[in-house]
Amino acid sequence: MGHAPFVHLNVHTEYSIVDSTIRIPQLIKRIKDMGMAAVAITDVNNLFATVKFFNAAKKAGIKPIVGADILIQNEDNPEHTWELTLLCQNEKGYQNLSVLLSLAQNHVIGRGSTCITEDMLKQYNEGLIVLADTVHSDVGYWIQSQKLEQAADALLAWRSVFGDRYYMAVAHLDRPNEQQINAAAMYMAAHQNIPMVASGRVRFLDDDDFNAHEARICINRGDVLADPNRAKDFTPKQYLHGADAMQASFQSFPELIENSYEIAKRCNIDFNFKDYFLPNFPVPDGLTMDQYFAQLCDQLLTQHLAEFGVAEGYTEANYFERLHHEVKVILGMGFPGYFLIVSDFIRWSKDNDIPVGPGRGSGAGSLVAYVLKITNLDPLKYELL
Repeated sequence: MGHAPFVHLNVHTEYSIVDSTIRIPQLIKRIKDMGMAAVAITDVNNLFATVKFFNAAKKAGIKPIVGADILIQNEDNPEHTWELTLLCQNEKGYQNLSVLLSLAQNHVIGRGSTCITEDMLKQYNEGLIVLADTVHSDVGYWIQSQKLEQAADALLAWRSVFGDRYYMAVAHLDRPNEQQINAAAMYMAAHQNIPMVASGRVRFLDDDDFNAHEARICINRGDVLADPNRAKDFTPKQYLHGADAMQASFQSFPELIENSYEIAKRCNIDFNFKDYFLPNFPVPDGLTMDQYFAQLCDQLLTQHLAEFGVAEGYTEANYFERLHHEVKVILGMGFPGYFLIVSDFIRWSKDNDIPVGPGRGSGAGSLVAYVLKITNLDPLKYELL
């Protein structure tokens, strides 16, 4: 049995704090049961679910596609935002998306909307594929404002940045005026030779989850379910459709279904969970990190013994012997940077009147941690391992 040639490229999970009830294990199980080869999660303004999702998908033999829905400030109306979906093609794309999301956390407008600017996206566009929803993107915004020239300009401006990585995403969700908006956006995209893709904008797993999902939205917004005037931004159709249902929904435009599969093929990202990536700790010129670490520990122990002397029943030689044994183990494991970094922020905290505990766990018995002032216990005096 071949894989169904449709891939969901816009799925929110419970990590989209605002608008989804989907949990990752259930999502992966459902995608597998439906015979789909891949799935993308695109939570709002965050990548919090990435590792959990990536591992669960890999384990199930499903290709994980990592992305996010990101809000972008409308330059003509700075209190207003619109949305684009960004998918990572490769590691560079993942790094750029991480940068963009970090920038968004510091760029807050209106009633606490986290967003980026167009310029930020242009600067960090490499390795990212864009899906512009017909309703929620800038193109959709201009179409709905009946400013079709501006909509066409926006399409061309994004294509000049992203080239063949820019797609118009079309969804059939029974949203207000959706058919007219879709028709205009598709006409424009076809006219400018911009590829389009079918989208499900999935926010809950099953069709009968809609009411639970609406309750979640109301909790987030402080609304009341029964209020007839509350904004209704979601429809009962935003559940995880199978490939057959999507194909039936887009039977007049089969290439939009095919493009979802093509985009999935273009997104190839892997993570290295085996190696540790520590921040670079600056060491003096002419010394390697290992040399600096060993020298610093010796120097600090000498200072400590000059100031406090040895614990009863021990000699200075006992201290140095223990220190050199620990240093050898730490260097062998490749962890000197870790000790230097921790020492740095603990010392800074102590110097700035920020309370720090005496040390706990397996590290509390370390003489290295003691001379680096990470812990506050002489391990020889208290006979710690």
